[in-house]
Amino acid sequence: MMILKLVTTELLVAWRLWAGAFVVALFAALIACVCAGDFSTASVTPASEDPAGLINHAIIFASFNVPVVIGALNVLLSYIVDLQRSRYALWQLAGVGPRTIRSVILLQATLLGIAAFAIALLLAAPTLNLFLNTLSAPIRSEAAPLRHVTLGVFELSIAFVLFMAVVVLSALGAARKASRTSILAAIRTPEIINAPLSKTRKNLAVAFLAFTLTSIVLKQATGSGWFDFAQLLILVAFLFAAPWVAERVMYFWVGLIRSRSDSWFIARESAKYNVTRSHAGITLMVVAIGLAIVTGYIGLWSEPQYMAIGLAVFGSPIGLVLFAGVATIIMTSGHRRRDTALLAISGATRAVALTAAALESLIITLTAGIISLVIALPAVIWPQGGPQGTPLAALMPIPLVLVLGYVLMFITTSRPVIQSSRNTLATELRLAVI
Repeated sequence: MMILKLVTTELLVAWRLWAGAFVVALFAALIACVCAGDFSTASVTPASEDPAGLINHAIIFASFNVPVVIGALNVLLSYIVDLQRSRYALWQLAGVGPRTIRSVILLQATLLGIAAFAIALLLAAPTLNLFLNTLSAPIRSEAAPLRHVTLGVFELSIAFVLFMAVVVLSALGAARKASRTSILAAIRTPEIINAPLSKTRKNLAVAFLAFTLTSIVLKQATGSGWFDFAQLLILVAFLFAAPWVAERVMYFWVGLIRSRSDSWFIARESAKYNVTRSHAGITLMVVAIGLAIVTGYIGLWSEPQYMAIGLAVFGSPIGLVLFAGVATIIMTSGHRRRDTALLAISGATRAVALTAAALESLIITLTAGIISLVIALPAVIWPQGGPQGTPLAALMPIPLVLVLGYVLMFITTSRPVIQSSRNTLATELRLAVI
């Protein structure tokens, strides 16, 4: 009973955190249902209507979405637990043991996953119909019949088990970390502090960079297509060193700008102070751009009829990553509303606060853009198809993703500023950090 009471209370108190995680989990569950629907539809499709094409779509769709789903859920659930370290420390002071804390976190994640998958089931059929019949229309023969979408119980059961395994395993690491956190350390450091990169992460980053250079040499020497996607290897290397790279790139280029603008000063210092949150937004946006680079590299944006296919296959992982980045900012809107109230007390106007939010979003977006250009270098220098390839093809989708990412970031950073103007300063200052 105590565990259920803690679960219920925690979900109500920290609803903002879990609401953000629920949206991302719903997106991930929908991807799992679409993959299951591909296989179940293929199983009842006559041989004359090319069921192998559906299986091929499922394999390609899953190969790009599954790693993103695992990464997004892992980052987000770990982030939620880190933001609540102080609360778990207070639980320990009240006599709640580490095992109970782990059980509460795992039960919360399980309930989150079940609810997300249940709603995804309602959206699966229309989403799959959109992919198979609407977006594929430009390249489908006029004589070809529309696909009859089928959601099989067996395929959906497998998708549910795999999805819940990802959710529970992602929460398990965060739960263990929360239960092992020192009570005093959690109370004294409510903000997340970036720990130095471990030797393992450093070594893995260097190893992937070395493997990237080796693959580029082999590509030039043999012409083999197995080594085409060197930019993805650089992206993996970046993920291992993301906290260190994102922080230093941001500090470097922001330090080059000399401005006496109050809004710029607030935005710059806010980005630096919230470096972990900035790092989360930057990293996830870089991943989204990295996936977009692949779509440009293979030429999906060079022919209009293939654009819809590109959106169907790559749009979902890019969207999932961007929304996960936005969720990390939404989760801390209480912290930002309190900061806005403090700015008002110090004499800053609402216009200054809004401009600072816009500039902070710009800092995150441009930092991600700078890192992404480095990741895209192999695709630019050695375009697909050798001399027939277009060096700028891989860069074509980057502006679109940057603009979309900036808009989403600005909406989430400006929202607390607008909300804070609706209450008195005393009310806003009483807000908890989360």
